[in-house]
Amino acid sequence: MAIALAGAVAALAGCVAVPQGPAGPETTASSARGTPTVTRDATDLTLAPFEEAPWPLFLTRLGLDDSRDYVVLAYLPPRVPFDMRGPDLARQSLVRLASNPVAVAMSPAWIGHLVVAWQCNGRRGVTSHTGDRRRRALRLLAQGWGLSAVLATYQDGGLVTEAGFPAPQDRAFATGGGAVLAAEVSPGACAAMRARLADFATSPRARRYGLLEDPWSGGGAGCLTFGAYLAEAAGLAALSRGAILREVPIPVDLVGLRAEPQGIIAYRPPGLSGQVPARPVSVLRLLREPWAGTVAEPAQVPDGEAVLAALVAPRVGVSGPRDWRFARVLPESDPLIARAAAQARGWAAGYPVRRISDPEGVSALVLER
Repeated sequence: MAIALAGAVAALAGCVAVPQGPAGPETTASSARGTPTVTRDATDLTLAPFEEAPWPLFLTRLGLDDSRDYVVLAYLPPRVPFDMRGPDLARQSLVRLASNPVAVAMSPAWIGHLVVAWQCNGRRGVTSHTGDRRRRALRLLAQGWGLSAVLATYQDGGLVTEAGFPAPQDRAFATGGGAVLAAEVSPGACAAMRARLADFATSPRARRYGLLEDPWSGGGAGCLTFGAYLAEAAGLAALSRGAILREVPIPVDLVGLRAEPQGIIAYRPPGLSGQVPARPVSVLRLLREPWAGTVAEPAQVPDGEAVLAALVAPRVGVSGPRDWRFARVLPESDPLIARAAAQARGWAAGYPVRRISDPEGVSALVLER
């Protein structure tokens, strides 16, 4: 549930509108100096806004081999873990977040953010998925929406180009504040990921942003599910659907109001349908009172702590024992954290080369064949 409440803050991240590429191929003319013509297919044209700008500094510092194909997963975790292992742990996570607004305001990714980058056949690109540019979720929380505000779908989602990434976020990655994993993939896998991204970018579902959106079933996404959705297409089993989704019970008493302002699809658990408002849920109620009561339904919610565990686990034996990331991961006594870590370790073990790139800066784990 903590990640669900964190979604209200996640909605504050903003987004860049999705660029729509033309449907057909395009051929660029030869220059006066005799440069060969280059034909770009529909995927190339759709992804041009994400591939035409140079990579941000934290990615170029990795020094990846230009002759190979890679997919990069870069996660900037929040300073305060969003612990979803139980209702009271979730509530305490929210209390810690609310108790240090200065630290939150200074953090480049105060609720965490997952970025996907790629180098496919010489083309480099980077993107992520986000939404709620109008910062409505926080206002809805203040109006008594409770979990309705953070489990709703916001219809202004979109993909971010390199120009849309905040400079503090890039600096945080460049100075080792994130968990970055770059994995070599086959040309076919890299092309499959680009094709999946292009399909998503040109679909109306790219406008749907929310924690309960399911890209595997044709829905929209949040930044975590979006990253896992692309990673799956590239064969990066470190972030599978089953390793990052946590079943979270949703108490009816925390659902709150759910009338639908324009551009928002409200969350309606069973038995709470229609436009009749439920009892308002104040922010103080969320912070001070136990998260208990009748359960509306269990929801499959992406867990950022499981994402962190998956990206950090393969570093064992490669990065030094003082690597701060090991202490930041939640204990593997939790089944989901254990599953995410074990699956990532098993997958990474299939790579004969595991090394740390830019150890004094980004400190990225690079997997190569």
